[in-house]
Amino acid sequence: MKHFFGHVIHEFTHLDSNKIFKTSTFLLFRPGLLTAEYLGGSKGSYANAIRIYLTCSAIYFLFAWGALSGVRGGGVASATRSPRMIAIAEKKGVDAKALAEKLYQKAEKISAALRFMSVLVSGLFLTLLYYGLKRY
Repeated sequence: MKHFFGHVIHEFTHLDSNKIFKTSTFLLFRPGLLTAEYLGGSKGSYANAIRIYLTCSAIYFLFAWGALSGVRGGGVASATRSPRMIAIAEKKGVDAKALAEKLYQKAEKISAALRFMSVLVSGLFLTLLYYGLKRY
């Protein structure tokens, strides 16, 4: 993590090349030009595309999923107070908090697999979408 954040900080604070700001501006406002420049061989004046993708993915997976899970359900404490969870726990003869924690652990495992699979499914979808164009 230290190495990763060191690279992120270096990209944003390295003012000689200013690659990250130039690339971000083109990526947001003129993505076609950025793609044409990259395919034309002008890779040196822009930030590495793979590095940008990996940085955005890492930030998303590290922060967004944790924040979204707290916002969506309110966590184990909220589920423990749910009348439905209490009824299921009583029916099974276990504590509602223990049941909620077990369910959340299973949900985390499943969501981790789904996050990974979503990248693969997106890639497959884009491959099928652009298959007939015969481009890279």
